[in-house]
Amino acid sequence: MVEYQPKGELPQYEDMTEDEIWELRRAFDILYMMIVRGQNLHDISRTASKLAERVKYPFDRRIKTLELGEEE
Repeated sequence: MVEYQPKGELPQYEDMTEDEIWELRRAFDILYMMIVRGQNLHDISRTASKLAERVKYPFDRRIKTLELGEEE
């Protein structure tokens, strides 16, 4: 994800690979289907905890900054 700063600073980005994006989509899909099917809250909560470990949540909040002349 790229975030642009309105003050004209260099863009900041977070490095996410396709595998990480796929894992997040899969985790959301699992939770969504559990909610839609009406499974009980305890099972949804337990699954959410396991999925959080799987996708390494909470994510590292450090955002890398590009230096002048540096490319991704």
